[in-house]
Amino acid sequence: MQKVSFVVLFILLVTFGCSKKDIAPPEPLAVDQLPSAMGKAFSNAKPPVKDLATQVVSSVQAQDYSKAFMDVQNLSATPGLSKEQSAVTTRAMMTINDLMKSAIAKGDPKSAAALKHYQMTK
Repeated sequence: MQKVSFVVLFILLVTFGCSKKDIAPPEPLAVDQLPSAMGKAFSNAKPPVKDLATQVVSSVQAQDYSKAFMDVQNLSATPGLSKEQSAVTTRAMMTINDLMKSAIAKGDPKSAAALKHYQMTK
């Protein structure tokens, strides 16, 4: 009797305890949404973190994707980011990665060097 109860309990736990909602992977931010998303997420951050988020946006706007790439890497490694800040940083990183790949395809040596440096030190 105890074996049957244990089996039923095990099946119930596996069935209901392991059911996870499908969580979609993050999507890159649209380039035009990046400034507002970063501004909103980091509006209450401490000055050094807020400044780094601002640098990321400025570098993207200046189309200096190699600098934006390094800045967003540094931002993502900053301890103490909130869930919102981490999520926005991850999405920004995906956007910047796409922008760098596009710049590399168009022959941008600075972006190619930055990506190569990142891969070698990763």
